[in-house]
Amino acid sequence: MDRLFINRWILLFLSILFLSPTQVFSLSKITGKVIDKSDGSPLVGASIRLEGTGLGTFANKEGNFLLKGIKRAKYTLMVTIVGYESKHLPVQVLDNDSVYLLIELKSKPLSTGEVVVSANKRIQAVQDVPISISVVSNSDLLTKGSTRFDEALRYVPGIIMNKDNINLRGSSGFAFGLGSRVALLVDGFPLLSGDQGDMKYDAIPIFNIEQIEIVKGAGSALYGTGALGGVINIITKEPEENFKIKGRLHSGFYTLPRFQQWRYREDVPWKFGFDISLTSKFNSFGYIISGGLENDESYRQYDKSLQYHLFTKLNNNFSEFTKASILFNFASDKSDDWVYWNSLDSATIPPTNINKDARILSTKLALAGDLKHIFNSKNFLTFKTGLYRTYVENNLNISDPEYRQSNALSFNTDAQMNSSLADRTLLTYGLVATFNRVTSKLYGKVNQDIYAGYIQGELAQIKDLIITIGVRTDYEKTDSSDYQLEFSPKLGLNYTSFFGPKFRLSIGKGFRAPTVAEKFASLKFSGFTVAPNPLLKSEISWSAEIGSTMDFIIAETPLQYDLSIYHSEYDNLIEPTFDNTQQGAVIKFLNITKARITGVEFTLKSLLFGFIGFQTSINAMKPMDINLNRTLKYRSTFFWYNSLLIPLGNVELYTDYRFINRMETVDELLKLQVRDYDARVPMHILDFRLKLKLKEMTNIPIVLTLNMKNAFDYYYTEVVGNLGPTRFIGLQIESGL
Repeated sequence: MDRLFINRWILLFLSILFLSPTQVFSLSKITGKVIDKSDGSPLVGASIRLEGTGLGTFANKEGNFLLKGIKRAKYTLMVTIVGYESKHLPVQVLDNDSVYLLIELKSKPLSTGEVVVSANKRIQAVQDVPISISVVSNSDLLTKGSTRFDEALRYVPGIIMNKDNINLRGSSGFAFGLGSRVALLVDGFPLLSGDQGDMKYDAIPIFNIEQIEIVKGAGSALYGTGALGGVINIITKEPEENFKIKGRLHSGFYTLPRFQQWRYREDVPWKFGFDISLTSKFNSFGYIISGGLENDESYRQYDKSLQYHLFTKLNNNFSEFTKASILFNFASDKSDDWVYWNSLDSATIPPTNINKDARILSTKLALAGDLKHIFNSKNFLTFKTGLYRTYVENNLNISDPEYRQSNALSFNTDAQMNSSLADRTLLTYGLVATFNRVTSKLYGKVNQDIYAGYIQGELAQIKDLIITIGVRTDYEKTDSSDYQLEFSPKLGLNYTSFFGPKFRLSIGKGFRAPTVAEKFASLKFSGFTVAPNPLLKSEISWSAEIGSTMDFIIAETPLQYDLSIYHSEYDNLIEPTFDNTQQGAVIKFLNITKARITGVEFTLKSLLFGFIGFQTSINAMKPMDINLNRTLKYRSTFFWYNSLLIPLGNVELYTDYRFINRMETVDELLKLQVRDYDARVPMHILDFRLKLKLKEMTNIPIVLTLNMKNAFDYYYTEVVGNLGPTRFIGLQIESGL
């Protein structure tokens, strides 16, 4: 790391810190109690936030809360908890004042009660967000028994997982894992690799996730490059007050294929692993330390992997107004180098000319710091900085044409201020710097620098209407390539109607700068040759959405719907394309097309018969390549997800079903290298889970979960030449003390 960009980081921090207003705190405070309106019982864990400030807390076991250090002004208090209506309460605070509030919340069984931070880079109730957002909670992760991050997203409305690519509302197809069009963050810290711009799923601390927030639509006005199609922000858990240890063991097997020619072994392949986590607090200091391992023999030959990870989170509250946290995450993966099948008749076996002695070793290390400082009740600072290093290498000789190696270091800094200009008039603004340093056998030695500034205002002066206006400017420069300047505005409206439904409208621009890999890749692997293209331009998108949500009751059955109609225009889309001017399977990344995606997304939740949880979501879209007047490659046009929960006392039965229609278009030139490249069918995937809670039955703090994934052993492909996961039967044991 060179001294120049360390100095830039220091100057960035100091400029924000010393230009921010500081005032003397008054001694005013707000105290109160949050209770159930029907029976007066305390609502433990209710979130209490003073909008537009960094002040917030949670109700204790008696339902009581305390907020201190509040300046004289008018505020809006936001109170939320799962299963209850959210409230926004006006509060007038005077000098040296003490305000007491008794807050009664009405039960609303389908209310998620979430507060989110990703949509507008500040804490707010999910129903106040002017854009579609889905939340996967910690209970959802436990319910589905997810041991990998990609598993957690497979039933999120609007998302299709195409192996290593997250396809959010059609924004991505399949690009060999390169160049994600969805920004990925952990606690607001970017986690896309500095060379390929991709997601490394094993680098995500899934055992310590509090919730996953998925923002749909262009998010570059706040998050910059990569947020072309949306943003995924992973919020990790906070340290517990008292010492706790929890663990999870999971083991299972893939059933043997029905077709004899697919059976590459006589015994069933196994997958097993474990996770363990310790957490506690000592006065103002708290910690989480965890680690885990997963060994997967795979349902395919030459596709084994061994992964392990370590995660640490340290928190320290220096005062009521200043706190800091440090995240450390390390992951390692040693795996076979599977790329595609030999043929449909041998779909679990790689091509015969593959070197089966080749292995890939990859490591990921993230170290990030987060400082939050409240200057006064109207202004607070959030400063994030950190490193994300990814390293990948295969075990071939360096002189081998298929030897691959890349070392990428991404340094990110974000200094953000939040200011309350008046009651319910909020300003979010900041500066960002990203430096990618790549030393690679594949891409050479490349430096990529990105500087940005952003500002966004939220106005809620008009009753039941929230207006959001923002803009961001990014400067990107990659070595000898020309610099690129991107201007990304956004507009959002959120309106609570007098007749019930809540409406939202958003318009915004997104962009994605080409990754180092897309510009400079020069390699051979599995019969393909990839050639560099340093002249690539940034991808551009414009997205618009109108949506509505409402809770209602029919025949004493509570229901909640969410409806979105979305439209996106894309320009300069980067796609891996076969070069017809050269012999063989030569691929270049090119700005090849303009595209248009129009779609509708509908989600319905219900509590049937007062106790059976049900959710269904439908997404229908038309992803068109405007230049060629045909469906965009590697996109499905219709998908339908369903989930059902039947609680039977200490036993819970879950079932999930997803349907994804057949991809209409793939790259025809894949036939040069991949046999039966066109073998693709609609997906019909049914999962079952049976959860047994032993604590309520025997006072032993253990939960047993029996999983059956792809229960009917349905055969399908997610991407060309790759059989999807076959039936898996597993047992998971969770315990916590």
